[in-house]
Amino acid sequence: MKTDESPAEPIVEVESPSLALAMAARAPDPAVLSVLSVEHPTLVGRVCCGEEGAKSGRWLPTLAGLSVRPGDRVLVLRPQNFAEAIVVGVLDGLGPRARPTAERGPRLSMLPDEALRIETQSGEPIVEVRVSEVGPVVRLLSADVTIETEGRLRFSAATIELEARQGAVKVEASDDVVVQGETIHLN
Repeated sequence: MKTDESPAEPIVEVESPSLALAMAARAPDPAVLSVLSVEHPTLVGRVCCGEEGAKSGRWLPTLAGLSVRPGDRVLVLRPQNFAEAIVVGVLDGLGPRARPTAERGPRLSMLPDEALRIETQSGEPIVEVRVSEVGPVVRLLSADVTIETEGRLRFSAATIELEARQGAVKVEASDDVVVQGETIHLN
C-alpha cells in the first residue's frame, strides 16, 4: 500500500554543546542558550552564552538596556545581514529567577580628597560620595533625578533644610498637605 506522505525533515543530531552553539551563531533561526558569564574582560554589553551546563561558550552582544545575569536563559537571534548572533531577550517562566539580594560587598576607605563614583555601564556618572568637613556628601550627578518608592518615603534628621538654588519649590499631593511645627514662618 502506497501513501502520499511527504518525506520527514532531516534530523540534525547535536553531539556536543559547542556544535549546538556554533549552529545557533550561524543560523538565522532563534535559539535559547544559557548565560555563563556577564563580565567580558574588555567589551561592554557582551555576555558569554552556551548550552545549559556547558563550561565554555561564545561572547555575544546584547540589546542595549538588557539586564542579563549568569544562569539566565536567553533568546538569541542572528540577523541574516549581521556577522554574529545577538542576545535579544531574557526568558522568564522557565525556572525560578531569584531576586537579587544585597550581599555584603567590598568595603572602601576614602581619604579626604577622594570620592566614590558610581557610573552606568557606558561610563555616565550617576552618584558620587565624598567626605567633607561636616560629614558625608552624596551627590546625584544627573540634571534631573527622581526618587521613587511604592510605599512611604521618610527623611529623619535633627534638622532638615530644603534649598532651591534657582527656581521654585513645588509641593503636590493627591490629598491634604499637613505642616506641623511649634511655629510656622511664611515669608
